[in-house]
This record gives sequence, structure tokens and C-alpha cells, in this order.
Amino acid sequence: MNRFEKEVAAYLEREGPASTHQIHYALRNKYFVGSVKSVGTKMAASKHFKKVDKVRLTGTSRYEVIVWEVEKNE
Repeated sequence: MNRFEKEVAAYLEREGPASTHQIHYALRNKYFVGSVKSVGTKMAASKHFKKVDKVRLTGTSRYEVIVWEVEKNE
């Protein structure tokens, strides 16, 4: 697990399932994590996280972001 994945895993274990937007907002002041899209791409490529749901965000544009949780290896 790299540093980004460790921080995201710690955040998700502490806060529970969270959207890509929430993860980006939580980590952006501590680390340079790029855009919301780049965070989603990194999380989708990682085997340590799994998709749980989709959330529609509204504002100036409408789009959906994924809700993530830590993959439990049993």
C-alpha cells in the first residue's frame, strides 16, 4: 500500500464509507491529491477499496461520484 492508499484507508476506517468528493476534500489540505477525478481513478485502480454506491452531486453541473469503503480480506 502506498502513502495515498494508507491515508485513504485510515480515513475510511475512521469515517465509514465516503464518496470520492468527500475523500478529496478531507485529504486536499494535507497532501496534493489532484482533482476529484484523479482520486477516483487512483481508488478504482487499487485493490484495497471497493465501490459501494453512487451519489449524484448537484451544483453548476450534475455528475455522479462513487462511494467507497475499504476492502475486507477474509
